Amino acid sequence: MTRFAIDAPARESVVGGLLSVARVVDAPKEALYLGVKRIVGDDTPPVPIPAVGEDKDFAIYEDAVEADPFTLYKGIEYAMLLGEKPDVAALFEAGESYGVEKALQADVLNDLAVDLTPTPGTPVTNIKYAFGLLEQYAADHYTGRPLLHGNKVAVSLASEFLADAGSFRLHSKLGTPIAVGGGYGPEGPDSVTAGAGEAWLYVTGGVTILRGPLDVYPATNLKGNRAVVLAERTYVPVVDSFVAAILVGI
Repeated sequence: MTRFAIDAPARESVVGGLLSVARVVDAPKEALYLGVKRIVGDDTPPVPIPAVGEDKDFAIYEDAVEADPFTLYKGIEYAMLLGEKPDVAALFEAGESYGVEKALQADVLNDLAVDLTPTPGTPVTNIKYAFGLLEQYAADHYTGRPLLHGNKVAVSLASEFLADAGSFRLHSKLGTPIAVGGGYGPEGPDSVTAGAGEAWLYVTGGVTILRGPLDVYPATNLKGNRAVVLAERTYVPVVDSFVAAILVGI
């Protein structure tokens, strides 16, 4: 029996992930190997003059944000007799935001986050309150527009967000963009793992993702009549000023 090949239906891209709301900057590969160090100013708002006899507080402008690189990869193996080679670059880019989210949470968010959960380990079930705690913390520590992060579970628990028409980019009712990332997992700050019906929400300063070129490496195993192709890309995530998190649940 002859089998006929037909084109599969076109696959639509995932929407709403971190890369859709972060600042993404393409950079030469050699610029990313050692990470980056960026001098930043103080991001806290001005405060009232202290009482008589108390000293004014001066911020250190030379405080630096340091960020280390990480690399994502996608490997495909296939039979050489198939004829048509898989487009590993397209497959990589389709899941790129998921991988960046996973690495950012593990390497940056969980290491730096202040846990705002009122009773540690006990999820906040009033999601309006959880969003309020995060956005107020951002207001106290940052003068720019912050960014909220959560996986599909965390954001689906909330009704306090709005979607931009046509793009499905979400933001809170106060205008804070939301990175709805499937790559954000259950393990949060201090290795506290969200249980069933629970998830972690984060708030950060602005996020910049420095991204190197996508390298594709094909190879063949003639004896085994097999071929492999590898795609890799290096990133440096830079998160401004602060990170905070809160455990939410049903």
